[in-house]
Amino acid sequence: MKDLENLENRYREYVQEAKSKLQKFEKIRVLSLIITSIIIVLVLTLAIRIILSTFNLFGPYNNFGYISIGLETLTFISIIKLLWVTAIKSIERKIKKEAMPILINSIPDFYWTQKSIPPEEINKSQILNLENDFFQILDDGFVGKFKDVKIVINEWLYKNKSGRLILKLEFNKNFSGHTTIKHKALLTTSDTTKTRIRLEDSAFNNKYIVHSTDEIEARYIITTAFIKRFKEIKKAFNAKSINCSFIDNSMYMYIYTKKDFFSICNSLITPLTKQNCIDKIFNEISSILALIDHFKLDKKLGL
Repeated sequence: MKDLENLENRYREYVQEAKSKLQKFEKIRVLSLIITSIIIVLVLTLAIRIILSTFNLFGPYNNFGYISIGLETLTFISIIKLLWVTAIKSIERKIKKEAMPILINSIPDFYWTQKSIPPEEINKSQILNLENDFFQILDDGFVGKFKDVKIVINEWLYKNKSGRLILKLEFNKNFSGHTTIKHKALLTTSDTTKTRIRLEDSAFNNKYIVHSTDEIEARYIITTAFIKRFKEIKKAFNAKSINCSFIDNSMYMYIYTKKDFFSICNSLITPLTKQNCIDKIFNEISSILALIDHFKLDKKLGL
């Protein structure tokens, strides 16, 4: 845990440097806010004119007129939302190129990359059933090492939407069996090749299903301390559900949410230096490092 405390202190120093980088983007944020707001006002003006024209055309108490107005309203709401989200994403792409390398440098042996985990590995781990169009675009990627454990973190766009994070931790020792932890919401088929294991934590059993080819090893892995770290990762990433797998010398984790991971800008209104995005990124990464810390401290596993 002392390593994590030292890491946090070092991170705080880098945060100041990163925030100074963010300051230069404030003019871009403000300009983008003004331009986007003007466009939205123009869209709203056009929407009001079209809706009023539709109302005048059909008159009151006309069902077809109400349906037309409803569809027009939904269309313009979608357009406005798209304009707003696109503006935020545009700024974030520019910021990440400069600020993210600084943040990642705060963690020794970590760097930003486009290296991905091979699909065949993910299929073998069984953390999810890959669809043909799952791997579309690698949005963010990190590669690093912490306490001799190799780390690969990939965020993928799925059907052009964020919210799919795949984590791989590579240890110096192989697991003897294959153990999977699957959230019931992500469970598609029953695993008949492994033994179903029920843990003492009834709340965990209610949400997750554990299977393993080695029950003794699985119980050594999935301890009360592990479940605590598992829940901390879920909380840090605000995940809806998580699947996990232990196979060969690696642990794989599939974290599902509908948000953008490692986001630096989530608002056009709030100044960049006052948004809590940077701290949130550190909390997300440190929750993973805390899990590694747990494994290295567990002498029974010998990882």
